[in-house]
Amino acid sequence: MRNENPDVLIVGAGAGGPVVAKALAEHGASVLMLEAGPWLDPGRDFTRLEDDMGSIIDGRLRWGPSDRSKPPWMRRRVGVGLILQAAGVGGTTLHYNAISVRPYRRSVDGVWPLTYDELVPYFEQVEAYLPVRQLDEGDLATKDAVFGEACEKMGLAHSSSKDITEPVWRRSFNAILPIARMTPDGPLEYPEIDGCTMCGHCLVGCPNPAGAPLERKAKRATNVNYVPDALATGSCEVVPNAFATLLLFDDDAPGGRAARVRGVRWRDAGSGEVHEANAKVVVLAGGSIESPRLYLNSGLPDPHGTVGRYLTTHAQDLVTGFFDRDLRPDVGQVTMARADFPGYGCLFSQGYGPQSFAIVLAGGGGGFWDEPVPGEPWDVQGRFS
Repeated sequence: MRNENPDVLIVGAGAGGPVVAKALAEHGASVLMLEAGPWLDPGRDFTRLEDDMGSIIDGRLRWGPSDRSKPPWMRRRVGVGLILQAAGVGGTTLHYNAISVRPYRRSVDGVWPLTYDELVPYFEQVEAYLPVRQLDEGDLATKDAVFGEACEKMGLAHSSSKDITEPVWRRSFNAILPIARMTPDGPLEYPEIDGCTMCGHCLVGCPNPAGAPLERKAKRATNVNYVPDALATGSCEVVPNAFATLLLFDDDAPGGRAARVRGVRWRDAGSGEVHEANAKVVVLAGGSIESPRLYLNSGLPDPHGTVGRYLTTHAQDLVTGFFDRDLRPDVGQVTMARADFPGYGCLFSQGYGPQSFAIVLAGGGGGFWDEPVPGEPWDVQGRFS
């Protein structure tokens, strides 16, 4: 039975909302969490087929309704850009590749209202819960071992630290269960296999090990940990297919504040029915795209014009080449090694399936990959027509 007047109403069940829901529900607060997308079953719904799962138009993890015969939820934007969003309980953690590194210290201190050191206890709490672990040296897939060899030849020092201040390379800190030890002819189902199967399908949803309960699925998206644990308290309820359309607020709030948010209106993404609920506290956890959208569309005050103004997205360059050995880029966790350059960014190995690799190869720029560039040993144009 839905609680129409919870203590806390959370918009978004992706990376952040379930973390808040679990913490508050464990302390006795009644929590109602809304999620725009469906509640998928990894064992039943995650097919490991790239287009079926990852297509931004009709993939199961697209930003759109659960009925895939309907169009996705498109966004108007100025300029060129691609924002990968996934709808569903677990949000975009359903298709992230589980890299779980801390921010660079210089990106926090003097920029955020909290210092890096003040954030460390919270990093540690989440890292222990997921859990996040650094891959062992012997765990690296071929593509990542070759990446590490190249970093060593460049003179980059190796580091096992979570706090990076100088250029280094390191094995990834991933929110993925330890790699299962398997014989070539061994079973691939739980409980005989427990942990990461190195199948290479992190980006299109992790169903492995086959037959494992949610809490033992290898990739630690929030649908397999924070959400079930929040529900287990008995104080949290999740409403899937609930697309938030409006924040409800009072203009004359106590204490002279300009507005006080008191609830949320949402639309059932399947039936189209409209619902509302009020709460003592409303938490926007729709991410850097959806939270500002909902805030501004609701007509809430933005006296400084800063809501949604300082979005920073990843600028990516993709590099590939020919090797003297088979690297099997589709085998292993998507990213298992990285090189960090604080103040500039990072480089990391990236394992793609056939479709993703074709998109990268074909959509990277003008020209053709095999056209030489005068004065350079490589092509820098990519291929696009």
